[in-house]
Amino acid sequence: MKTSTERILTTHVGSLPRPHRLIGLLRKKDQGESYDQLALISVWRLQ
Repeated sequence: MKTSTERILTTHVGSLPRPHRLIGLLRKKDQGESYDQLALISVWRLQ
């Protein structure tokens, strides 16, 4: 990999993989649907 002193080089684009349970909770939250906030926090903390 090239090195650079002027910028940070990354090995991926976008977001990192997320567990299916977290994706479902985030989707509900983004769409304004009701979701279990405690479940979202507990799954998020496992990251």
